[in-house]
Amino acid sequence: MPKRKPKKLLDDKEHLFTMLSAIIKKFGGEVTITREDLEIIQPSEALSLIYDPVKKQIILKFIEIGLKKDNVIN
Repeated sequence: MPKRKPKKLLDDKEHLFTMLSAIIKKFGGEVTITREDLEIIQPSEALSLIYDPVKKQIILKFIEIGLKKDNVIN
C-alpha cells in the first residue's frame, strides 16, 4: 500500500474497501450487517483509526464522543 497522509486515506474509497475486505477476510469471509445494526449507531459514537508505524498496523476502535444538548461535538 503506498504511503499517503491519513486524511487522504480516509477519503479514498478504494483504500476503505481494501480495509473492509481485510476485516471481512480476517473474520471468516462473511459479515452480516442488519438494518438494525446500522440504525443503532448514535451521533455520539464514532470509529477511531490509528496507525502504529512501529508494528505497521491499523487499529480501529469504536469510541463514544461527547455531545452537547444541541448535538454539537465537544
